[in-house]
Amino acid sequence: DATDDGCVSVAVNSSVLDPCSPCDVVGTIDNEVCDDNMGSTDPSDDTYDITVTATVSNGSGAYDVLVDGVEATANISSGTSTTINVPAGGSAVAITFRDATDDSCVSAAVNSSVLDPCSAPPPCMISVVSTFATPCVPATNTYSLSVEVIYENAPVGELITISTSTLASMSFTPAGVNGTETFTLTEITADGVADIDVTATYSMTNTCTNTAAASYDAPPACTGCPDGNCGGTTVTPNVIRPEE
Repeated sequence: DATDDGCVSVAVNSSVLDPCSPCDVVGTIDNEVCDDNMGSTDPSDDTYDITVTATVSNGSGAYDVLVDGVEATANISSGTSTTINVPAGGSAVAITFRDATDDSCVSAAVNSSVLDPCSAPPPCMISVVSTFATPCVPATNTYSLSVEVIYENAPVGELITISTSTLASMSFTPAGVNGTETFTLTEITADGVADIDVTATYSMTNTCTNTAAASYDAPPACTGCPDGNCGGTTVTPNVIRPEE
C-alpha cells in the first residue's frame, strides 16, 4: 500500500532473466615459438608453443581452446592468455575458442602460420674417394671417368654433381641419404691434360663440397691413330680423406 508499508502482497517470481545478448567469443594468436627439443636434429620431434588469448561476452566468463576441432585446453579465464603445444607438422592449424560451459558458443577459426620444423639438419658430407679414366675411344675421341664418392646426410631431393677442372660435369641421383657410389661421366673429350681436379658437391647445397686435386690425367687424343694407338694413358686413382 502507498501509505501503509505493512500492507504488502505475496511475492510473484519472474522467469530466469538470462542476458538477451547472445554469447560471443573472440580469440587471437599472440605468439608462436618453435621448440627443436633441446637442439635435436630430428625434425619429427619439433613442436610449437602457441600463446593465445580469448574474451567471452555474455557467457560463462571462461573459454576452451580447440586445435583443428580437438580440445587442447579448457576453462581459461576470459581475457587471460594461455599457451598450447602443437606438433610442427609442416602445415597451419585452425584454432577456435569456445565458451567453457556452452558448446554452441564458438569463435571463428584463427589460422596459425605454417608450422615447419625448426631443427637444424645434420651436417652433410661428401668426398671424392678415387677416380679412374678409361682409354680414349677412337670413334669419338672421348673417354669416360668413373668417380667413387662417399656421402653422408645428403640433402633430401638434391642431386650429386661431379665436375672436373676441364669443365666436364654431370649430375646423378644418390641411392640414399648415406652411401658410397661410383658415378661415371661419359663422352669427355680426350686431350691429354694432366693433373685434372675432380669435385663432388650437392646440386643446391654448395657449402658441402670436396675437391680431389690433380686426381687424374686425361688420355691423349686418339682420332686418326691406327687402332686408336696414340700412346699410353696414365690413370691415377686418388684416395681423398673427408675434410675435417
